[in-house]
Amino acid sequence: MFGSEPNRPPYQKEKAQQLVKELKEEVKQLSELLYKPDDLEVTQKIRHDEQSSKERSVKGGLQVKVVSASGQASDKTTNSQGQEIETRFVDSKTDFLRRHIMDYQNLFKKMSVLSGDDSFLFFLNGFNTPPLCGVIVLGHE
Repeated sequence: MFGSEPNRPPYQKEKAQQLVKELKEEVKQLSELLYKPDDLEVTQKIRHDEQSSKERSVKGGLQVKVVSASGQASDKTTNSQGQEIETRFVDSKTDFLRRHIMDYQNLFKKMSVLSGDDSFLFFLNGFNTPPLCGVIVLGHE
């Protein structure tokens, strides 16, 4: 183990950086989810309105010494149309996790391909604990 040559090729840096980016995004979403209320009823309304209007007017007049005449014609058309869609659902943390389980499995597959070995999830205690000897933590700072 110590003082010997590595028997694996080095990780592909670009793929490792992309995987770190994806993992950080998932951790960010899970952190936001942690502090959201659970089983929250959400109502979403979408409204579309359309209006069209046409107006035509004709005016005319004639005045001759003693006699005068005038006329007016008007035509007005108005159309209005609307649609409202209302959706109600319950926002659940459990449902969120179920919808994203395939994403998490895909991340672990990518880690296995990158490392050429099995991938595991370790929860560190948040006190900036260094990774265990022999355990690779991508993006650990």
